[in-house]
Amino acid sequence: MNIILVVGFVIVLGFLGGLVANRFGFPKITGYLLVGVGFNPSFLSFIPQNIAESLNAITPVVLGIISYHIGGGLHLESIKKMRNSILWITIGQSLMPCLLTMGLVCFLFPLIINNPDSHFWNTYFPMAIILGAIAISSAPAAIVAIIHECKAKGPVITISLTVLALTDAAAVLAFALALGVAKPMVFESHALSFNLMILNPLLHIGLSALIGLLSGFVLVFMAHMAKSHSMLLVIILGIIFSVVGLCQLVEASPILANMIVGFIAINKSKKNEMLSLLEEIEDVIFAVFFVVNGMCFNILSLKDAGVLTAIVIVGRWGGKYFGARIGAAVAESPESIRKYPGLILLPKAGLTLGLAFIVKETFPGFGNLVFNALITSTLINMIITPPLAKYGIAKSNERTRA
Repeated sequence: MNIILVVGFVIVLGFLGGLVANRFGFPKITGYLLVGVGFNPSFLSFIPQNIAESLNAITPVVLGIISYHIGGGLHLESIKKMRNSILWITIGQSLMPCLLTMGLVCFLFPLIINNPDSHFWNTYFPMAIILGAIAISSAPAAIVAIIHECKAKGPVITISLTVLALTDAAAVLAFALALGVAKPMVFESHALSFNLMILNPLLHIGLSALIGLLSGFVLVFMAHMAKSHSMLLVIILGIIFSVVGLCQLVEASPILANMIVGFIAINKSKKNEMLSLLEEIEDVIFAVFFVVNGMCFNILSLKDAGVLTAIVIVGRWGGKYFGARIGAAVAESPESIRKYPGLILLPKAGLTLGLAFIVKETFPGFGNLVFNALITSTLINMIITPPLAKYGIAKSNERTRA
């Protein structure tokens, strides 16, 4: 089948799915995802598996654009006013899902794997550490899509976006630490390594930040040369694409780098269009991205890893929501900030799946089980949590469009 024809189907069907979802009160991305799942090669042979997987190549670029949006939503003056709430909510919604997921895996380990060769210290505890670290991550694409769909602005949204930006950096660092602890426990030939646990993730984050800083100032400089909105849009997309490509080349994080580009662009440039121009093409971007993600899920993994999937979902959802509430309470934040960021931050996707692939390749003994549980929980999460996030935005009274 022709890949251009498939892209056309994806855009049109995604658009229709979004309209239907909206009609029933759900966010558009729920419709996009369900359309993708409906045309998943595991269900239908209409779209071949290789075509669906080749479309997944757009994921890094779309995440780059979305990350730029997140950074662009972080106005320095607003952040300074709410820094105490941001700090404690970030700590709470990072620490709680990690600890709760770890605790559930350790407590319920006899139900997870029925294998006499699997023991607590060489299988279950390393698995718990890995899953706890991955539970920290959130889904920038889903959260930004819902916020933009609702045209939401205000302190709850500012805090949620700032916490989201910090969460991915925390998740990358926590996962690297978890990997450094788990490997020696699973493989006797590995020893605890300072480089693996601390130095490598710090270098990864530092390199990503450097690329973002330099690219952000290049964008601000070049923006002054733009004589029209269309020219400025070309410059913005060119910088985002370049940052994604460069980060892939040097194994840095395009998500973190593009967040910093957006942050610098909105705070250093005098052009309000630095963010608003991308909103004109966001519906197409979100439709293609989420339909393709639905098509690329391995539906067959739904029947495996049932107990572990439930643990991952309960641990992360409970930890995210109550961690954010506890953090906001410690910061003595207003009631709306205590109630709703925990709901808005529930979606997860891209980073979780990327880390799941690393676990699968690194740990042959339990990696496949963890991978299936994370894939399944992500699919369930991306169908159920967007409406919850939309509800949180609506109840925060920061929504300006239905």
